[in-house]
Amino acid sequence: MAVQDPWLKASQHRLAFSKSLWDDLLANYGDMDDPQYWRQRPQRMAYQYAIIDHLLAAAKHLTQAILKQLANTRFDDISRLTWVEIENLLVQQEFLSPEAQHILLLLQKGDWSAWIQLQGESDFSVITKPQTQAGQLITSHSEDDLSNPDHWPVSSWLKAMQSLQTSTRESMEEC
Repeated sequence: MAVQDPWLKASQHRLAFSKSLWDDLLANYGDMDDPQYWRQRPQRMAYQYAIIDHLLAAAKHLTQAILKQLANTRFDDISRLTWVEIENLLVQQEFLSPEAQHILLLLQKGDWSAWIQLQGESDFSVITKPQTQAGQLITSHSEDDLSNPDHWPVSSWLKAMQSLQTSTRESMEEC
């Protein structure tokens, strides 16, 4: 068995941290029948934003591992690049592995773009959202509505990241 890539290993660690936070959130604050459930919303939000931070760090490490496999980006250090710069780097490549193509899609219109947006919105002290009359009405939950952290599909995000890490590890073992 080959030595595991350090970037992939770092990504797996960050995913493990995310899963641990998710399990802790469900164990301590996930019971909707608890009379304190709605009072615990700030705690749930804190957990969920921490999970997003860990998932984005896992994504960054995984992206570094995948870019190390490509000839043109083998020696590039993306640790200081923004997600927009990483997306541009991927778009400029003549050839992308299936995993790199998947990452590009995730950045352009997938889960990762949602995580980046959510991370940008997590500082409530700086960002103010103007309330319109329509914005004050109760809206129904839709699949792509991420305005309420209680409806975030965190479990599916964790599974998707695990799946991508597994396919990346398998493709690295083939080389």
